[in-house]
Formats: sequence, structure tokens, C-alpha cells
Amino acid sequence: MSSSSGPRRSARLAHRSIDSKSSVRCGYTDRNAHSLLLKEMAGVDCIPKKRRNTKGSLPFLPEEVVYNILVFVPAEILYNVMRYVCQAWCNVINNPEFINAHLQKSTSGILIQHWDEDHPEVIHFVEINNCDVWTRELRYGFSRPICASCDGLVLFPHDSNDLLFRVGNPITKQILTLPPLVGPIFHDTRSALVYVHSIRRYKVVIVFRVNSLEFKCAILTVGAETAWRLIDTKHIPCANVYLFESSPLSAGEYLYWTPNSRACSYLLALDVEAEIMHQLPDPKIFKEKGGYFLATENFLALMVRRKEFLWEVWVLTELHTGEWTRLYNIDLTGEGDMLNQMLHPQICSLRRYLYPFVWLKNGDLVIFQVTDPSRTYIVYNIKTAEVTSFAMGKDVRDIIYRNNIYCAHVNSLVSLKVG
Repeated sequence: MSSSSGPRRSARLAHRSIDSKSSVRCGYTDRNAHSLLLKEMAGVDCIPKKRRNTKGSLPFLPEEVVYNILVFVPAEILYNVMRYVCQAWCNVINNPEFINAHLQKSTSGILIQHWDEDHPEVIHFVEINNCDVWTRELRYGFSRPICASCDGLVLFPHDSNDLLFRVGNPITKQILTLPPLVGPIFHDTRSALVYVHSIRRYKVVIVFRVNSLEFKCAILTVGAETAWRLIDTKHIPCANVYLFESSPLSAGEYLYWTPNSRACSYLLALDVEAEIMHQLPDPKIFKEKGGYFLATENFLALMVRRKEFLWEVWVLTELHTGEWTRLYNIDLTGEGDMLNQMLHPQICSLRRYLYPFVWLKNGDLVIFQVTDPSRTYIVYNIKTAEVTSFAMGKDVRDIIYRNNIYCAHVNSLVSLKVG
């Protein structure tokens, strides 16, 4: 994905601290001033007729030039500023083909929400491109915790009814309320939002407990169905149903419920397109060494620690046979001095560990986290082997430490009417 050329502060440092004071807020108070400036740059005639100087007017930019410029502009600037420049630009930005192209070029990151009843709508988006990091505070206006994210759309519960869920775009503020779940729901709902290419629609999957021993899995095609349908899970042994207690990992059109202990011998996989639940044996390496399951846009991976700063990466290559293949190693030994200073500072008596936190950019970037309240992060670029680190400022750090509500996300203009 290409990085945008918008008003961002570069952060090419070996280590940096990011706090909410240095963030960029979504929204522009002087929209007219921005529009006039952009119109001048684009050669759009914005001078009143009485003051118009035709000799000094700039030529219009061809539509393909405008398209190729705007596709690299961050979504919030496109929506809050650029679409007001002129009708021609608005038409380009609202075009479904442009929205999809913009999504492919947008920079992914981590969406962090602090569940605070006084300020529930405040969310921090940490954008990570290669090893450049930006953070911004975004007031999305959603008053409930975010459950899942896909293509810039987020899933969250209704304000007053836990049996109702909504799908919305935090940038455009477009929100769709889904049909209510039916039946007794004990507690512990786990959910996911997945795009299915074959039907060009999004599906929502919700797992909920109906009693102390039984879970059910419901699915709904957004915008095409008025009632939830149940996925058949009768073939899943009772001993493995507890896997539904964890949040699913989303990889392509599959959802995975993975074990957090070597005592479990299976993992569960849902083919969202076919709506079939599979039971797979755990990889042998996990039973022997343990590890961390992570998901990228297209595959499920397992990272196994071999040494303190050396990891093996395995990926699930065959769903039906449960075959796993070793891809490569991630070796951070060369950064040992920097990492040792973070993990074993003299002023800290607690033992710190480094563990994989999230995978971004379809596996090109691995984010590691240090296990202590400082919430220091290591960004490793798989392709370039470049390593950098950053630490959240106190406000954001407290958010992650206390609540740990986060998900991989990308800001986009995707509409529930598109695709």
C-alpha cells in the first residue's frame, strides 16, 4: 500500500513517544477556507463574477489526474474537505470504483477505543505504514465498544439493546442497524464482520452463549436479509465448544477460533462464504512449543518463539487436512541491544516479554508488544527487515492498559451500498 501525502508528521526515529496532544483531529472548522484554497490549486473558478479575471484563471485538471491524486489522500480529508471543492471532485470521490481503489491504497493501523462512559466516542487510530507511525484522536460518535472492523466499516452493539448490532463507517458516519437476534442469550457474545467477494456483500457472524454449556453461531448478510440464520455446530464436540469463548481471528473469508493452551488439540474454522464450520487439529509445533496465533488479510499464522528474539512463522496452507507450512524466521537478534534496554531496564524489577500483537499490511508488518504498562511497541517490516519502536503517550497508553479494546483497521469511504 502506498502512503498518503497528506498533512502528516514523519516519524523516522529509532524510538518515539506518541500522545494525544500530537494527534490530528478528524474534522475541519474552516471548511470554506480549505475549499477555496483547493479550488485555486485545481484551477476551479471560485472567484465571484464581478471580480473574475479570466486571464489569470488556471486550466482545469483532467479527471484522470484528479483521480490519481485523490486516491492517495486520507479518507477523512476526502470526506470532510475534498468533496466540497467542486461537483466534479465530489463525483470522483463518490464513485464506487474510486472508493475501492482508495481502500486498496489506504494505510492500515490499529483502532483503539477507551470504554469510558464520560467519553465513549473517543477513539485513537494508530496508523502504521512500513515503519512510519502516526496517531490521531477521532471522535466517531459511537457510544458502544467496537466489536470488529472490516474495510473501514465497524461493528458495534446498539446503544440501548444488546440484542441489536450496528454496522457503520466512522468517517462518513453512515450507520445501518441490523435485525435483532432472537432467542435466549446468556452473555459472552463474540462477533466478526467479513466481506464475501462472490456476492459482493458483508456478512456478520455472532457467537453467543445460550446457557452455561451451549453456544450458538448466527450469521447475517448485511443489507440482504431480515433475520439471522444459525450455523450448524452440532458436529463440534462439547470439549471444544469452549473455543467460542475467544474472539475469532479474521483471515480472508474465514474465521478462526484458536486455543490459548496446548492442552486443547483442535481449532475451529468457519468458511463464511459457504457457512460451514470446520474442526482442525492443532499444528504439531503448537502442541510442542506453544505460540501465538495471528491473522492477516488472507491467512492464519502461528508464531513460535525459538529464542528470546527469534521466531518461526508457520501458516495454515490446507484447511481440510489441517496442513501447516513453515514460511520463514523473524530474527530480531541484531536489535538485541535496543530490545534488552526495553525489556530489562535497571529501574524495573518486573520481568518483561516481547510477544506478537497484531499483523498488518497482509503480513508485511508485525507489531510486537512489551508486556508492561509502558506499552512499548516494536514494528518489524518483513520485506525490508527494518525495525523501529514507538511508545504511546500516557493518555493512549492508559487506554490500552486498562481496556485493551483494539482491532486492525483502515480508514476508508466504503459504504454499505458499495459492492
